[in-house]
This record gives sequence, C-alpha cells and structure tokens, in this order.
Amino acid sequence: MTHLETKEYIVSVIRDEFKEKNIAIKKMILFGSQARQNAGPDSDWDFLVGISDELGFVEKSKISTSIQRKLAINHLSADIIIKSERKMDQERNNVGFITYYALKDGVPA
Repeated sequence: MTHLETKEYIVSVIRDEFKEKNIAIKKMILFGSQARQNAGPDSDWDFLVGISDELGFVEKSKISTSIQRKLAINHLSADIIIKSERKMDQERNNVGFITYYALKDGVPA
C-alpha cells in the first residue's frame, strides 16, 4: 500500500470502530513522523481523535485496543489518543500535552 492508501485504511478502521460504539468523531488529526512524511520503515501512526463527550480511561483503552488489534492483522501499528473537544481546547496551548503538538504540527486525517 502507498502512504496515502495506508492512511486511508487506518482512518477507515478508526471511523468504523467509533461508529460501532455510536460515538461521533468531531476531529481526527494525524501527527508525528507519518504526518511529516519522514517516517522510517518501522514507524507507527499517531492519531488524535476528538469526540464530543469525555470517555473514561477503560472505555478509551477498549476502543484503542480494538483498533490496534484490527490494524495488527495487516502489520500496522498506531497510537490512538482519544480526547473530548473540551479537553483538547484546554490542552491546545500547553506544551506539556501531546495535544499541543498534534494540533500544531498535525494534519487532518
């Protein structure tokens, strides 16, 4: 798969997982080396997913793990960070949070 095809496949897996859980995605950002297109052969994919309401740690972990398992079938690795829009707004200007860098340097997925 090309870089674009791989990105589109991962985005579809993420969207399908959230759709199954009846959670609307408000924003999805690809960030890190894949967004900069300077990834190495073993680089993973990093996504920040913005949703309306905050989810608990366990629910976010279940969603992320399910996505990661589906991607692993095709030998793909991704970190999925799930945040409410409110939390993203709180963290967007604070360099102590990954949200700052994802929103600053990332690209819409």
